[in-house]
Amino acid sequence: MRTLSLLLLLFSTSLAWAQSVPVPVALWRFDDPADLGLDSAGSNDLTPVATPTAAGGALGYAADMEKDTAGYATIVDNSDFDPGAAGRGFCVWLRPETLTSNDYFLSKQGSLVADSDFNIFVSSGGVVILSFIDSSGAGSISVSSGTAFLSAGTRTFLCGWWDGGGDDKAHLEINSDANIKTGASTMTAANNGIANFYVAAISSQLGDYDGSVGPLIWYENGIPDVTIRAALYNSGKGKLCEDMTAADKTNAVACWDMTEDGGPYVDSIGSNDLTGINTPTRADGLVERSDSGISVNLVAASSQALTIVDKASLSLGADTPVCVAAWINPTSVSINQNFVGKGTGSTAPGIEYWLYAISGSMRFVVSDGTTFNFAEVTGMTANVWHLVIGCHDPVLDVVTLELDAVEDSTPHAIGTQDLTGTFAVGKSGSLNESFVSGAVDNVAIWKIVLADVERDILLNNLSWYKVARYPACSFTEATSGNVVTYGCL
Repeated sequence: MRTLSLLLLLFSTSLAWAQSVPVPVALWRFDDPADLGLDSAGSNDLTPVATPTAAGGALGYAADMEKDTAGYATIVDNSDFDPGAAGRGFCVWLRPETLTSNDYFLSKQGSLVADSDFNIFVSSGGVVILSFIDSSGAGSISVSSGTAFLSAGTRTFLCGWWDGGGDDKAHLEINSDANIKTGASTMTAANNGIANFYVAAISSQLGDYDGSVGPLIWYENGIPDVTIRAALYNSGKGKLCEDMTAADKTNAVACWDMTEDGGPYVDSIGSNDLTGINTPTRADGLVERSDSGISVNLVAASSQALTIVDKASLSLGADTPVCVAAWINPTSVSINQNFVGKGTGSTAPGIEYWLYAISGSMRFVVSDGTTFNFAEVTGMTANVWHLVIGCHDPVLDVVTLELDAVEDSTPHAIGTQDLTGTFAVGKSGSLNESFVSGAVDNVAIWKIVLADVERDILLNNLSWYKVARYPACSFTEATSGNVVTYGCL
């Protein structure tokens, strides 16, 4: 396996993030259900065949806390968690796997009430209860959702806060003002306890929540108003910490995407990295991190695919460099499936390039018209998202294939060919065979050979996928040679 690395290019202090990546000749994000075949980089719009549908996208993770192994995350108390006069609160995405009574998913709760600041837990039937300890260290205020705010298997956006200096009450909200509850009691000052900050625990019940968490943002001395909460909810698509605007982060002292496998969970605002205890794992993220969180779902039995007639921008020459990348999530690995292909046949004279699966292995093949060669990596798993990248390098005379950064290379010194066949996502070019069953996302083609660091960006950093992902965020694009830079202003 190659050593994974990241290349981050910050080109302006006014940008929330920026990223360099080679410009593809075509990029299909499949992020608009009304126009699944749109080419975001060129003019190679694909025509849907047999009505493919939209599905969840490819990328993204959240921390997965397992109650049976007592998994949780924590950080010792520090000044960032001291209460402010103007209130305190949080917003978090949750997806419980199971729900039992008294599951604490967030707290600053010690063994003594005087050491504690707040806790939020699920009581019976998915009812959520949030409590804040007052400055006496003895009393508290609370709010109950009254009805089920959470249900097992459902991803939910939850915000809770104490409105200090406002109505001085505790509040709970689900999915951005769709359902908001306000407690009856008031407090004018909050306790400043010495308890640790916990995710999925309190001090006496460690590892007390079963499900995924993230992103999570914590506010002190000011709470997110309704506009900010709506922006964070983002019509159900959510936002990663790095994509939040300055307004989103007003009064925020910490923000954790919770995407790291087992922790530490990095705080992108401050220095409050959370330590994973008892090896939390990773689960599918909130909106799968590809653009709008949408992919194209193909059904082999219905002969579904997306196609376009032969075009020069998608064609090779006598010895052309090329890289083809795609995120794939097959429902089966026992059938032959051609995820991206161009050509007129299934033998050397009819193959231009294929990115296809056979018996649980991924292959990338090119042909000169007489002989074809392919690189192959085993280990593809059904119902799991994989990044596959196939390249032909005419300088090194090799064909390469990467499956989740595991790479194979095969000599190929005989060149490539240009055929008049159909380009297709989901079948073998012009042939009506090897249809795909499963989801496909972010297919891209380059007429260059991607460097290792550029391939790592596709797997790890993902910034270049994000153009037009968040409607509330303005994006710029600057092109220089083969490099495009995107930025969120």
